[in-house]
Amino acid sequence: MRNLFFLSAFFFSINAHCQFIKDTIVNGRPFALHTVQPKETLYGLSREYNAELNQIVVQNPSVIQGLKIGVRLQIPLQKQRVQKTIDKAILPKVIPNKKSYI
Repeated sequence: MRNLFFLSAFFFSINAHCQFIKDTIVNGRPFALHTVQPKETLYGLSREYNAELNQIVVQNPSVIQGLKIGVRLQIPLQKQRVQKTIDKAILPKVIPNKKSYI
């Protein structure tokens, strides 16, 4: 039961994060539209999207005064990303009353 709880919490966190990210193209350049969440930093976003800090600041001048929760940022991408989906075939199966995965 404990493993099932951690597994469901893990997939909920993945799903919750993926809701706030969307890709778009502006003037022929790919961007990720990202809604700022609590405890996120510019440095963390630059690492997550593999973008330079100055590119994010140039595209979103309001971040100079700090990130605000709920603000949508346009983060420049090197190339358009392929949307990733979770394949159910690779998910671990949990057997009730056992402490191992198949």
